[in-house]
Amino acid sequence: SAEGLLNILVTFTSLSEAISLPVGNKMAPVLGLAAVTGHFFKLLKLFSTNLLFSTLLLSAII
Repeated sequence: SAEGLLNILVTFTSLSEAISLPVGNKMAPVLGLAAVTGHFFKLLKLFSTNLLFSTLLLSAII
């Protein structure tokens, strides 16, 4: 029946919310770390590109 289906849906929704809450809390630092790591690697890439460019520029001058 439609009512039974609705009850199952409501139960499933509240169950998934109850599950996703602690999972979300556990994932938050992981996602934060991933964002920081990504930012760090972006900076590292930028720095190494600049370093390479500077080295080439210096060797061209010398």
